[in-house]
Amino acid sequence: MTDSPVLLREARAADLEALGRLEREAFVEPWRAADLATRLGRADHLLLVADRGDEVVGYALFQRAAGEAELQRIAVPAGARGQGLGGRLLAEGLRRLRRAGDSACFLEVRASNLAARRLYERAGFTLVGRRRSYYADGEDALLYHLPL
Repeated sequence: MTDSPVLLREARAADLEALGRLEREAFVEPWRAADLATRLGRADHLLLVADRGDEVVGYALFQRAAGEAELQRIAVPAGARGQGLGGRLLAEGLRRLRRAGDSACFLEVRASNLAARRLYERAGFTLVGRRRSYYADGEDALLYHLPL
């Protein structure tokens, strides 16, 4: 990682290889880069990347429908964690969703992902439910909501 400033911007096709690497590093059940490619540039998705000197060091993906949004993915590589990138990506995504007129944002997260849960709770998300044995390995998903 360099000491270059981080720019938050919408993802583009040239980012897909880096997004695929982030997926494999960050998630137990990673999506393929092709899964992310189908979401590029669509009005019903917001795919933001954190770009540090032409290196993608994080991303956030939101899906939009019927005036609400769902945070589907947020990832920062292990070497860049603890620097506030996840919080910046989340805040920028929520700012853009508000500006677009969305009224709420939802998300689900593994019950064991304490760092992510703290991030979401600091951003104002409230725990509203649990999906038992939601993930393939049997872990529960926790459901969060934030009015925008």
